[in-house]
Amino acid sequence: MGSEVKLIQSIARAFEIIECFNSEKWFLTIKEISKKVDLNINTTRGIVNTLVYFGYLEHDEEKNVYSLGQKFNYKTEMIKHNLSYTLVNVAKEHLTPFANKYDVSCRIQLVTKNNVYTVENIRNENATYVILLHDTYRLYLHASASGKLSLLNYSNEKLEEILDGVKFEKLTKNTITSKSKLLAEVESIRERGYSTENSELVNGLSSIAFPIYNTNEKIIATLSVSAPTVILENDREKMTKELAAITRKVNQELLHYSSF
Repeated sequence: MGSEVKLIQSIARAFEIIECFNSEKWFLTIKEISKKVDLNINTTRGIVNTLVYFGYLEHDEEKNVYSLGQKFNYKTEMIKHNLSYTLVNVAKEHLTPFANKYDVSCRIQLVTKNNVYTVENIRNENATYVILLHDTYRLYLHASASGKLSLLNYSNEKLEEILDGVKFEKLTKNTITSKSKLLAEVESIRERGYSTENSELVNGLSSIAFPIYNTNEKIIATLSVSAPTVILENDREKMTKELAAITRKVNQELLHYSSF
């Protein structure tokens, strides 16, 4: 986030509280929330009660714990239908035969600012294995094929600024853990037109991702394939070539939809 942006503190704190909830912590007490966001308990309670009132948090009075509210389900459905419904319908038609042919998992992922979210998982129904990502899981920008690909949206100057705020968490022995190495990787991705992930996010799992552009030449989504590294390596060249062709078709078909 640029230094020119001035945050409204009360709103920022509300979002910080929402961010406390994740797949590891579905339920939190007021005391736990207060500690996580480093606010006194009365201020925390006031913000939490406001979020409960508007439906963004829910309060289990019996257990006296809080969780994300049902309002997020409604908003998520709005996003899916407004931003990605067409994309999923167009891309799924092409990716399903691909997933069946190679017995791999494919993903359609939305790029929003410097976040990447999975909106559709596609797999062979008779698959011997299944690799799925939860649709609310935010991909690591430095360790995932689609995350690295999304960085192509930025100028070198802006990218330097964004990466200054990235926590280069080491997830496997192959994870990129420095700004300079990630910048070099982004340049390589820019040259070849697609991104790869080689046991960087999860040991033994690799991916290939291609970009979907809008009419302003900004990456709005990615199409990717994921498989155990040993399986992907066997057909890497063929899969890369076919996925590139699929991506070109999807990009061309999306040109008919003004929303993109």
